[in-house]
Amino acid sequence: MADRARPHGLLAGRVTSRPHSSPRPAGGGCAQGGFSLLEVVVAFAILALSLGLLLQIFSRALHTTALSGDYSRAATLAQARLNAVGVDIPLELGSYGGDAPDDFFWQVSITPYEFGDSAWEPPLDAFLVTSVVSWNGKGDNQRRISLTSLRLADPSAGTDPGTGMAPPAKFADKTR
Repeated sequence: MADRARPHGLLAGRVTSRPHSSPRPAGGGCAQGGFSLLEVVVAFAILALSLGLLLQIFSRALHTTALSGDYSRAATLAQARLNAVGVDIPLELGSYGGDAPDDFFWQVSITPYEFGDSAWEPPLDAFLVTSVVSWNGKGDNQRRISLTSLRLADPSAGTDPGTGMAPPAKFADKTR
């Protein structure tokens, strides 16, 4: 009867503990429910470095695209000036130049072309035509593009005063 007088859970003056409903980790510490401060700081550092790298890549891509556009406009202008020789620019020895939109400057130089064999006299005069387009790039960088062409003219025909170009050569029709 003495056993009945004791309240449930008390053995010899001690209170026994019941097991908790949630298990404890094996190390005896508390269970974690989130990330530590160090993990969050490392994650933010990695994120900041990757975003900085992406911004640098995009910035360089924009700069390269703008530079490519400038070179494309310069090449188009240089080709147009080469095509103008004999039409707007006379096919005569000398140098011609001018300004173009967007701070481009062009110059066309026409010089005689000498063939390597001095004993051979070519039937046509040869001119070396060089078209140079220059412009100021970013950061005071002087940029330029140069195109060169060889043009032929008949020395005996003279030049047309309207175009400054030698008339086209006439060939005899040898077909029968």
